[in-house]
Amino acid sequence: MFKRGDRVFKEGDKGEKAYLIEKGKIAIVKQSPQGPIVVASIGDKAIFGEMALIDGSSRMATAVAAEDTICIILNARTLADKLRALPQKLRFAFENMVEYVRKTLPFDSRQKAGATAETAQDARIRLILPTPLDLSTMKWEDPFMKALFEMICEYTRRRLPPNAPATPPVVPKPPEDPLTY
Repeated sequence: MFKRGDRVFKEGDKGEKAYLIEKGKIAIVKQSPQGPIVVASIGDKAIFGEMALIDGSSRMATAVAAEDTICIILNARTLADKLRALPQKLRFAFENMVEYVRKTLPFDSRQKAGATAETAQDARIRLILPTPLDLSTMKWEDPFMKALFEMICEYTRRRLPPNAPATPPVVPKPPEDPLTY
């Protein structure tokens, strides 16, 4: 449990844990020449600190409890074990989306740099990216992995051009054969 005002981690720290908020709020704060700036305020069921854990980079911001907050905490070894336990198709999708997110700027940033067309990498990731319907039919036993997978999907979507060809629809499995991960 983090009490209001507790610092969870500091910008520049080594990322050794990720967090899923069960109850409460966390402020994500970046240092700027003008002083600290709250860049996000996140609450129940949000995950934070995950990218530093996934790719080993240092913390890009500071996380502070904006109110008393209860989190599920996951270390790198446990995350690696959970990723290995995913079905091969999901693990493949997750690993490819993480690689895409690391290497690709959000599309609005690419547009500002003059890139307006969908790349071959964009088209490839569209074939892997689960649709919102796909995500809604998945039955997750682990709330942390559910939140992490959905967040990586959202990060991926933000990087794709908005007016590209639609991903072919995926027919969900019938209810009597639910997917469990």
